[in-house]
Amino acid sequence: MRYLKVLILALIFVASMIFFIQNTPIFSETIQLQLEILGYRWTSVAMPIYLVVLLSFLLGAVLAILYFFIEKVRLSGMLRSATAKVKKLEDEVASLRAAQETPSYSSYSNTSSASSDSVSSTYGTTTDEDSAS
Repeated sequence: MRYLKVLILALIFVASMIFFIQNTPIFSETIQLQLEILGYRWTSVAMPIYLVVLLSFLLGAVLAILYFFIEKVRLSGMLRSATAKVKKLEDEVASLRAAQETPSYSSYSNTSSASSDSVSSTYGTTTDEDSAS
């Protein structure tokens, strides 16, 4: 796949070079750009068309790099936040599992009192709890 991308990029480069070579006289003509906003008028210096195309390409590349850099910073912040949340939830799950695995002492006390009742009824002995009821 990587070689295919390089091949396509090379073909685009060759096609662009052929286009520029065949149109050199047209691209060598000079133009002067003008901008008028709210009465303010700006006029550029006279420059060849190929320079305008090259500067437009470079400006687009810089803006694309800036956009993707900002997007990468935003996404890495989101990833950091999500990773912290996952760590917190994993810790919570681990603590709940640990609490579930440890034996509960209340269940032992309930079974011991039930077994003492059956022993006292078998041997006819009474405890303080039996005499109170």
